[in-house]
Amino acid sequence: MNDPVTGLPDTVDMSFTQYCFDKIPQAGTLKGQARSDVTAPAAPTAAKVSATIPRKVTWKASASKDAKTVVARLVQGTGASATAQSGAPLTVSGTTATVPSVPSGQQYTVLLFSVDAAGNVSKPATARFGSAPALVTAPSRPTITAVTSGPGTITVSFTPSANNGGLPTSYTLSDSHTEVTGITSPPLTLTGVPAGNGFVYVTPVNAAGEGKASYSVAVTVE
Repeated sequence: MNDPVTGLPDTVDMSFTQYCFDKIPQAGTLKGQARSDVTAPAAPTAAKVSATIPRKVTWKASASKDAKTVVARLVQGTGASATAQSGAPLTVSGTTATVPSVPSGQQYTVLLFSVDAAGNVSKPATARFGSAPALVTAPSRPTITAVTSGPGTITVSFTPSANNGGLPTSYTLSDSHTEVTGITSPPLTLTGVPAGNGFVYVTPVNAAGEGKASYSVAVTVE
């Protein structure tokens, strides 16, 4: 329906069918109505989640007089980019909602949105519980500081990885012919190295995988 003054759509009530690449029809509807109030209400305040199980989230109502309802959603993580359609809905009763049982070892966020009579949605109030798992990564690149050689041997001193990724780290010393591994601190020594020119490098390893190897350094073995 069009507004009789402006001629612009005032009310939309549309049904549609779309076909994806698999040619299976998907039906839907779209309803909307123009509104003069486009100002979002204030968000709820003082949101908190109880430590006891079953957990409950409580909050103080929006200060906006036109706030009509509250939408509560549960998401995993910090909820940084979550919306009123994200995660799982919680059933709201007044200024409280029960949080379902969730696996431990993760961080969760309850987001609370005030909605006014015109359908405007506030920014979220948030309450977090649980703890985020430790982030572990492969170690960072070590730095070779000195290389010495003797008959059939190469000894390498190096600065260990500045970031071990949160896990114990060992190091592998390699050249063109052989390697020695499992050492947790410098120096590292290769033996049985044939005479000639070559290069060496050190690779850090932890349970998350190999990190970036050090920059290689040329060496001559007599």
